[in-house]
Amino acid sequence: MLRIVLHLLVIATLCELTFGESVSWGQDPLPNPFEPLNRNTSAKIEPFDLSDQPPPDDKTSIALNNQLEVDALDEKRRDVKELDIQEAEKPQAEPPPQFNPPIPIKPRDDLLQAGFQKPYLVEIDAQIDGFFQWYMDKSLEQAKKDGADLVIIKLTSPGGELETSLDLARTLQGIDWAKTVVWIPKEAISGGAIMSLGADAIYMQKAALFGDAGPIFMTPWGDLIDAEEKIVSYTANAIQIIAEEAGRPGQVAAAMANRKLKVYSATEKASGLPAFVNETQSKHPDVRASFTIGEAVPEAGNDLFLTVGAPRAKELILCDEVFESEEAMLKLLSSQNPVRISVTRTDHWVYTLNRPWLTTLILIVGIVCLYIEMTAPGATLPGLIALLSFGLFFWSHILGGTATGLEIMLFLLGTLALFIEIFVLPGFGVFGIVGMGMIGTSLLMATQDFLIPETNFQWQQLKGNGLSILLAGIVVAIIIGVQVFWLDSIPGLSRLQLQPEEAPAATYTASQHPAANLALGDRGVSQSDLRPSGKALFEEKLVNVLTEGDYVENGSQVSIIRIEGNIVTVRRVNG
Repeated sequence: MLRIVLHLLVIATLCELTFGESVSWGQDPLPNPFEPLNRNTSAKIEPFDLSDQPPPDDKTSIALNNQLEVDALDEKRRDVKELDIQEAEKPQAEPPPQFNPPIPIKPRDDLLQAGFQKPYLVEIDAQIDGFFQWYMDKSLEQAKKDGADLVIIKLTSPGGELETSLDLARTLQGIDWAKTVVWIPKEAISGGAIMSLGADAIYMQKAALFGDAGPIFMTPWGDLIDAEEKIVSYTANAIQIIAEEAGRPGQVAAAMANRKLKVYSATEKASGLPAFVNETQSKHPDVRASFTIGEAVPEAGNDLFLTVGAPRAKELILCDEVFESEEAMLKLLSSQNPVRISVTRTDHWVYTLNRPWLTTLILIVGIVCLYIEMTAPGATLPGLIALLSFGLFFWSHILGGTATGLEIMLFLLGTLALFIEIFVLPGFGVFGIVGMGMIGTSLLMATQDFLIPETNFQWQQLKGNGLSILLAGIVVAIIIGVQVFWLDSIPGLSRLQLQPEEAPAATYTASQHPAANLALGDRGVSQSDLRPSGKALFEEKLVNVLTEGDYVENGSQVSIIRIEGNIVTVRRVNG
């Protein structure tokens, strides 16, 4: 209680010092010095003279000034905050929708009356995959070499791999040496429809189906599930671009992959050309000013991938013409009978043999058997296996279009150089290096259809082919190492090494005189050609020996330089 009284006395004293008069309890309260002086109040403020009053304390003035600054800053913050709230509460104007302007569909070139003189008809009924693309590339290359001016692709496909289908569509669009036509007698679904969009013309038989290109994935349990949204968007955009570049309605084509896309027919007011727009385009004022918007396409935007029959495909400008039969279509295209190409069993064999893993295996078997035949002449089976392996390799790559007679000639010359190195001019010298280089070059050239890569794809192909041949070489080197160091210890395989003729005066065998009884520096005579393994005689002891890689003729003087267990390493002694 005493503390409260003291506080009140202090406050009264300060007021009296500040305003020059005492404050009595019960009177009107003092006016606020920060309020305007003209406010209505019953208190009468008399002027007073400050000159008679003592100066206020410095600390009190500083505190008062600081408080004024703080109050002013708080007021400014409140004002800014109120302005921000008012701006946030204002309704925001929606940005104008983003869209690509509609593209009117111009009349397409009529190929039915062009009078082609050398038509080719490529027939394929399969799922679109690696073999499909390989077969199409091979067939198109054959037609180009033969000078075809029209390529008709008789296509029946339930779909397949997305990227392969897009690549095939782009391949057809890139052909400038002939016109391309896709003839659909039954169906071109999913990937088949995508591929067809790249052709110069699409003709369908009356009961054929076209569309349904929605991307799907197969789970490890065999269930089919829809692709995620970003894959759908990518697929629809890619299909739209391909269709528009070919002069077809991109929005209708995109609806084959996007089942949520609503499409409307339209007509350009200035030219009268037909067009198709999506829902966003149909609401844009610029589009409405230039196009007359028609009815919605009922097959699009109803949670179904756009799929249509031949007559409806023609109405949507996805198909150029509908025919009753293939003969009626061919009769209008050309008076000449087309050269027909179809898939054979040989094509499947060639494609399988050209797979990188199988090519590598064939090379390993062929090189190992060739080495065994050269180091152990007379072993007929390895020679036959080597001949069969390299025969399959070059046959499959010649039919696959990547190998020619040049690669075979290089391979034979390389083999001849190795033969000279081993049997005519022994030792690892120029002929051996040149022979191995020619063989490696011929194998690499046979796996690709270019000599110097020019594109990223060719560089990747060169890298893959080089790795396959390098892997084959490493495996062969390991097998040769096993043959050189451990073949004699493997039951039944020692027959693959050349057996020497025993010296007339020697009555002992190698097994009766182990290497442990020999010493470094012992000299003997080779009893067979050492290439690099063979037999040598040391004081009537016949021993299995091995050189450091050099070729040593039969009857040469040798000296022991290393003994490791049962492996005796020798070197030729000159003089």
